[in-house]
This record gives sequence, structure tokens and C-alpha cells, in this order.
Amino acid sequence: MKEIDGQADLEDETKYVWRHWPVTDRYLKREDGAVCCRVYKTLPARQIWSQIMTSTYEYAEPGFLLIDRYNQMNNNWWCENIRATNPCAEQGLPPHGACLLGSVNLTGFVVDPFTAQARFDYTTFGEVVRVFTRMLDNVVEINGLPLPEQREEIRRKRRHGMGYLGLGSVLAMLGLRYGSPEAVVFTEKVTMQMAVAGWGGGPGTQ
Repeated sequence: MKEIDGQADLEDETKYVWRHWPVTDRYLKREDGAVCCRVYKTLPARQIWSQIMTSTYEYAEPGFLLIDRYNQMNNNWWCENIRATNPCAEQGLPPHGACLLGSVNLTGFVVDPFTAQARFDYTTFGEVVRVFTRMLDNVVEINGLPLPEQREEIRRKRRHGMGYLGLGSVLAMLGLRYGSPEAVVFTEKVTMQMAVAGWGGGPGTQ
């Protein structure tokens, strides 16, 4: 960081901005913890956005994440600061964070597949999700993570991520065209069922 002239007007927003930053060492700080950042150049926001989105669309890089918004909506905002995501970006994590993942195969819940009577067994699906939630929570206890900080972090917050696989196959088994309005409604219903059943199967709910 370059030295800031002691006579500089640090409230001049054309030259300096104050931001809350994960790292504050060697920065000039305010009482609220924000650090002073020097403005070296300004560019139109639309130009920067267009360049980033074009590159993301054509090359899948760079990954783009509104980290401030992410932290504002984080349920654990009071005890952590999200710093990064895994490459697929489905899970944002704080320093030393970890999330143990598992998936439910949806194809096992289709009754009478590929017939006019084909249907999805939501009751059994919900029961499996509740049991699977407990199973993933048990995995926290035998996590096998390499660093002590990681093990402590996951024991304190007990993160696990449950997903599903086989959606395309299930839609075919039910006679639904992928991407059709009916398929979208089905997908939303299955996802909501997983969320609600998972919440009901978590630690402290039984």
C-alpha cells in the first residue's frame, strides 16, 4: 500500500473510498473497521460489467460473485465472513470452512415408470431425505478433514450439502419433456420437498 499524504482529504470520494475488507493489516482504518482505498482510475460500470459477462459466457471465466450481497444474506453473518466458493460455486465458505456433500438418486422414487400411471412417491422421498439429513450430520463427526481449523469449523457449524441427481432420467420416466412448464413445476416441487424434509430431519428437531 502506498503512503497517504497526511494532508489528504480522506472524505474526497473521487480520490479515496472506505470499504470493509477481510484483511486490514497495513491499511489506514476507521473506527468502524473500514479501510481506506485510493482511487487510481475510474471506468464506466456498464463497460466493466459487459466485459466480465462476455468473458464468462464465452469462456466460463472469470467466476462472478456479488460477495457483499452474499454476506448480507448469509444466515451465519453474525459469526463469519464468506471469503470464497468452491469452483462450481454452490457453496460459499469462510476461512477454513468445509461442506460435506451427498446426493439422493431421484430415479428410485418413480412408481410405474414409462407408463401413463407413472408418478413420483413424495412420501418415501421425504422419509429418505430426513434419514439422509441425519446421516450427513453424522458424517460431520468422522469428517477426515486435514486441518484442525477445518475440523473445528465444521463441528461448530455442522455444514452439509444435500442435492439430488437423475432429474433428467426421472422426467423421462414420468413422460415430461425437459424444460417444459410441467417439468419446471415438478422440479420446484421436488426441490421444495427436499428442503422442507431436510429442515425437519436436522439436529435438534427430533
